[in-house]
Amino acid sequence: MQGTSNIIRCSRCQLSNEIPMLYCMRCGSSLLTTATANGTYQITLSFEGGMRKTLAVYRHGQSLRLKQIDIHGPKVSLILEENSEPLEQSTVALFRVLYKGEELWELE
Repeated sequence: MQGTSNIIRCSRCQLSNEIPMLYCMRCGSSLLTTATANGTYQITLSFEGGMRKTLAVYRHGQSLRLKQIDIHGPKVSLILEENSEPLEQSTVALFRVLYKGEELWELE
């Protein structure tokens, strides 16, 4: 089993960073390798270089049962187990949580 790293390394230009970023600051390549919903209230994000972050996702103080997460450009779509309509969030909101090193993402 491979351990997680504290570094993100762009596979295209080799820029390294300790801050979880979705895109490389130098070449613009995507640094996110996978984004999964764990079937509970958590999402796990895996990045180039081996870094992995798990975030608890809440809305109005209540945990959400997540079925899927999709990140496409400026939008993050969270699909709930009990609802067919995805919750749309800004990718910037997710980045702020990652940048601050928080483990809880409180949706607006």
